[in-house]
Amino acid sequence: MKVVQWTAYGCFGLAGLGVIMAMANEAAVLLGMAVSLAIVGVGFLAAHQALGLLADIRDAVASRNAGAASEEHAADMATPATPARSAAEIAADIQAMKARS
Repeated sequence: MKVVQWTAYGCFGLAGLGVIMAMANEAAVLLGMAVSLAIVGVGFLAAHQALGLLADIRDAVASRNAGAASEEHAADMATPATPARSAAEIAADIQAMKARS
């Protein structure tokens, strides 16, 4: 997002140079370009502010959801869905399946 901000500053700098050159050469075309660059610079600054606001909203929503999700997962992890079986029980099941076939 810093790129957008620095681009806006570059537009303002070029607009200032355009105004100086327009005054020195008495060219209305250069003054028009300078004003256009200044307007573009304002647009880039507005975009920078909007992106910053959207990033703040994203961070606030993500941190709120992360807390709720971690609480749900902690409750799931506390109580296992299936009880653990011992090696003897598993071996007995294997023997029973072999006996069937």
